Amino acid sequence: MYGLLGKNLKHSLSKDIHEFLGTDDYHLIETEHPETLLKSRKFLGVNITMPFKRDVVKYCDVLDEGVKITKVANTIVNRNGTLYAYNTDYEALIELLKNQLLDPNDRIAILGNGATATSMNAAFQSLGYKNITHYTRTPKENQKPLSDLPKNIHVLANTTPVGMYPKNDGFESIDFRAYQDLKLVFDVVYNPLKTNLILAAEKAQINTLTGLPMLILQAIKSHVYFTQKNTANLLTEALYKFLFLKTANLAFIGLPYSGKTTYAKIMGNRLNKTFIDVDHVIKNDTNLSISDLFEQQGEAAFRTLEASKTIQIAASLGQSIGTGGGIIKNETAMHALKQNSIIIYLDLADSLLEAIHYHGRPLAKNKESLIALKKERDALYRKHADIVIYKSTLQHDTIMHQIEVKIHAYIDYQWSQLKLAR
Repeated sequence: MYGLLGKNLKHSLSKDIHEFLGTDDYHLIETEHPETLLKSRKFLGVNITMPFKRDVVKYCDVLDEGVKITKVANTIVNRNGTLYAYNTDYEALIELLKNQLLDPNDRIAILGNGATATSMNAAFQSLGYKNITHYTRTPKENQKPLSDLPKNIHVLANTTPVGMYPKNDGFESIDFRAYQDLKLVFDVVYNPLKTNLILAAEKAQINTLTGLPMLILQAIKSHVYFTQKNTANLLTEALYKFLFLKTANLAFIGLPYSGKTTYAKIMGNRLNKTFIDVDHVIKNDTNLSISDLFEQQGEAAFRTLEASKTIQIAASLGQSIGTGGGIIKNETAMHALKQNSIIIYLDLADSLLEAIHYHGRPLAKNKESLIALKKERDALYRKHADIVIYKSTLQHDTIMHQIEVKIHAYIDYQWSQLKLAR
């Protein structure tokens, strides 16, 4: 039996990962007392997550070099009754950081003082970095308060759970334009896929590392210890693409009648994602049609409700979302969608406007009003889109093929941007 030991594992991806790697007998084991299983030795291998990565070391018989350095373990293997401890977080961090082309004299700021912060510090040190400072809300010896974080740092690494689902709004006010020397922002949080910290860095055109590559690398290294088969180089790319496709939301944006609901539903079925249509959610919650909401409460009130529902929906992973046509006018809602979504703009061709049966859309009652909407919104749709699909046909198979090809191309591109040893 294999598994993950932790306190709260409801949102863990470890089971998906290890089953993809070929470990069928893998379990999520929520516990307050990890020592119970470790003392029983009735397992072949376990991963350890917070808050037990330090506590479990004392129950192990043989400590790998990474565990000796960090006093942290996240992988334990039972070999004939002897417990071997490893720190694959540390190993994964070294692999990720050594390919970032940083300077050994760079100033490194690590947020946090937990087990992952210790592994991060040790990884930087093993690569020759000496100018490393920890910043935390409760500073210990040789650490500083978060309020003292300087603007002249070169690397910012977040090892805290701030910004983690379901509290996706962490670090919401940070503005990296004042950090002129900053080369890299690294956030070990992987849910959401892009935290506020990562989105802020991208906005400032700073290189980023999200938590997903670290999650994957440490898991593969654990799998190698479990099986004693070194298949890491063969599995990393495949696992990254599998996990990205499985977890990422698909958020369809576009004009009324462009097919956002239709294609969100089809793609949800094809990729086993939860289908959600924001307009339908609003209708169900209010018992009013969109037209009635416009008429009774006005457009401003509807837009506020639409944004609120979109932000709430966007926080979760693994969904195919049909958004409201005007959501791109709300920057806060679009920011929320960007945390977890591949955003797909269905660009409705003018040649199809005559074929539309216009009904029930308060801002698109006829061809002329729809053309006016496109003129108003097209630039915003393109600004926020990761993928643009030019919808010039009503043939679903043709459009679906375009969507699938571009989704896979987008994920391939994300993989290509990771500075990993190939």
